[in-house]
Amino acid sequence: MEISSAAAVPHVTPEAVAQRLAEAFGADRVKQPHGNAFRLGEEETRVIAYPHNIEELSAMMKLAHEANWRVAPAGAGTWLEMGNAIAQFHLIVSTAQMNRVLEYEPADLTCSVEAGVTLREFNLQAAEHNQFLPLDPFGDEKATIGATVATASYGPLRAGYGTPRDWLVGCRVVHADGTITTAGGKVVKNVAGYDLCKLYTGSFGTLVILAELYFKMRALPRADATQVFYADDAATLCS
Repeated sequence: MEISSAAAVPHVTPEAVAQRLAEAFGADRVKQPHGNAFRLGEEETRVIAYPHNIEELSAMMKLAHEANWRVAPAGAGTWLEMGNAIAQFHLIVSTAQMNRVLEYEPADLTCSVEAGVTLREFNLQAAEHNQFLPLDPFGDEKATIGATVATASYGPLRAGYGTPRDWLVGCRVVHADGTITTAGGKVVKNVAGYDLCKLYTGSFGTLVILAELYFKMRALPRADATQVFYADDAATLCS
């Protein structure tokens, strides 16, 4: 869960990183929380940048690349303990404020969302059209759609609907140097080139930062029920 160049890591204080970001993007885009918020290790304080769109995210990554800062991508900061521990970093870039539904076409069963939209928020909107995005990541309701894809998180719905890889049809991403690229498309039938969406899904932010995500949707089931079976031993349950 880390994006950085292979060059030597410079020594720079969190205060210096925060000041440079505030000068470039405004003080409202930068925070230095204490305590356990966005904690990745034993650091006392950490710098978090909050871009509000893909262009700002690109500019922040370009600045970090030029300064040779190590960057840790994040969403709402709820799954930072997943993946390999990050030994050293200068900046956490959170997509939590990139939380717009860019396009939603119920008739086409497709949608485009920014990475910071939560699954709960979007499915509440989709339910008005009797549709939903059939993902059920573990954790609490603050988890973002971007983090769900980046960690390839899924739950019991996988047995009936598959995983995030099965529903993501396209995305726009930001690379370590700030370059913006697109993979896949906004329509279901898109077979041009390599399917990089499947590569990015589950990459834990080590390849790119997911900024905008394009999904196919599913109609809500008419009924939803859970069956529970009891037995004294496993053999009886399997018979």
